[in-house]
Amino acid sequence: MKIKFLFVVIFFSGRLFAQNEAVLLKKADSLMDARKKTEALDIYNKIIRQNPKNDKALKGRADIYYSREKIQEAEKDYMQVLQLNKNCASCNINLAVIKVSQNNIIAAHKFINEAFKLDSANIQAFVARGRIHAEEKKQDLALQDYNNAIRIKKEDPIAYYYRGRLYYSIERYEEGANDMSTVIRLDSTIASAWHLRGIYYANDEQWEKALYDFNKAAATDTLNSSYPAFIGNVYLHLNDPVKAYDQYNKAIRLDDKNFEAHYYKSVAAYRQEDMEGSCACLKTMKAKLPANTEDEETKAWQREMEEKIKNHCDTNFAGYYYQRGIAEYNKKQFERSAYWYTEGLKKYPGHSMMTDFRGNTHLAMGKYKEAYDDYTASLLLTGNLDRELRDGATDYADQTPAMQKDYITSMIVFTYSSRAETRINMDDVKGAKQDAETAFKMMPAEMPEKETVYITCGIVALADNDNGNALSYFNKAIQANPSYVPAYINRALVKMNLAYKTRMIGSYIGIRDKNINVRFDLPVMKKTIEKRDNLEAALADCNKAIQIDPKNGHAYHIRAVIKILLNEGDYCYDLLKAEQLGYPEATALLSEQKCR
Repeated sequence: MKIKFLFVVIFFSGRLFAQNEAVLLKKADSLMDARKKTEALDIYNKIIRQNPKNDKALKGRADIYYSREKIQEAEKDYMQVLQLNKNCASCNINLAVIKVSQNNIIAAHKFINEAFKLDSANIQAFVARGRIHAEEKKQDLALQDYNNAIRIKKEDPIAYYYRGRLYYSIERYEEGANDMSTVIRLDSTIASAWHLRGIYYANDEQWEKALYDFNKAAATDTLNSSYPAFIGNVYLHLNDPVKAYDQYNKAIRLDDKNFEAHYYKSVAAYRQEDMEGSCACLKTMKAKLPANTEDEETKAWQREMEEKIKNHCDTNFAGYYYQRGIAEYNKKQFERSAYWYTEGLKKYPGHSMMTDFRGNTHLAMGKYKEAYDDYTASLLLTGNLDRELRDGATDYADQTPAMQKDYITSMIVFTYSSRAETRINMDDVKGAKQDAETAFKMMPAEMPEKETVYITCGIVALADNDNGNALSYFNKAIQANPSYVPAYINRALVKMNLAYKTRMIGSYIGIRDKNINVRFDLPVMKKTIEKRDNLEAALADCNKAIQIDPKNGHAYHIRAVIKILLNEGDYCYDLLKAEQLGYPEATALLSEQKCR
């Protein structure tokens, strides 16, 4: 009798759990629809513990593992489902994709063929087969499969997503970005669609759009370390290393083996002139990188890191000293900058680049004799440049001999140009003219930043009362770089001179802040204007300079003077703006012109 009662209890308990299974499955499926996968997974696990052969729970759990890229767990569950239910098309489809990730293309084809036997119009089967073909580099067949999936269901985001990725791989970037836009319209929760469209915008230098998309990706998937790293990359391009640094920190908190984030965090610190912070980042990266690896990408990061540590962080190399000198110079800490160069030259006497860089620092400090001596010494040491560049410039050794020659020649040109600028400040116009002419004649055709050399040549011409050549040089500077503000300001000054029979402007706007010193005799100038159109052209140049750089006080000051000469009434605004932007010469004019 007891045995019979026990059988009855077990019979009713089993039937009760079967009913409970159905309720639990329905609840788990609802949670999946609401994208609450963690809660759904708990329920699927509960069912499987009670009934290891519940194919629906196994399938649900496999789908969650698959979405979280837990490939081994997903594969095991899908295979178990197929043993229980051979008609699971989606199991075959996802197993095909898993086999692609394992580089087992034969097995991938086997599973996808089974899926098509079960459902010949399954769009996910077309997408999966497209992925197999893409892996086989059969792009035409892959594209055909993705198009077939879209024809079956035009509003399916996954088909557009993988077609977009295929377009990227075959360099049809605009079509790929358009597909990503469609994905986002259909399902804005696919983070990688935002990310891929952001990459398109970044490659097209549409930085604000790229930043928006990368931020959307990061907000949609808060666990992927790549997304804040890409936001950091955009901020670096926007010249905001502080925000870039913060984003790389976020990426590293998510994945401390994100070597790209470690490396570019060091770049962000470097851009803030924080050499010690940059070196700390590189040393942390070195500790995270595996010592022995066969992975080519990891090896590339190791080479890049070691090169940077050598040139920036190791006292046994000259780069340690001149990188710190450059950092202090950029912070306008000129005494500290000169200190680092001097310390470096004690250890590496005869270093041409370091001697030249110290000359730049002395010039910025107004120590013209010391600057002249450094530039002269550097020019006598140019035979050392090739070795110095091989030791310190990471890209120099990889260039062709012709490119290396141009690189060295460009450095020598800059030294002559800087010495010409120094000689102007020493009232040695003849010597400055010789150096400027030498710099101009030596310039390689593809020399970077040649506009700065043209500016120096123009300034020397102005000092030599040669408005024609000065105008020609400033025109060349604008042609070389249409966004270079000093060229427009200096050209405006030449045009102002050309408005009079005799020279009216005795100073000039130089490249460095120390050289800015323009004086005007307004009462005389007002009475002796010969060519008003030259003043109007000068005004146009100042307008252009302010359009490019609205925070350039020099441009506002000169524009105010031109407006006074032309009797235009809104010059007080320009003078006030110039004063606010730290241009002291505007203060006296504000009182003279009764603007207060």
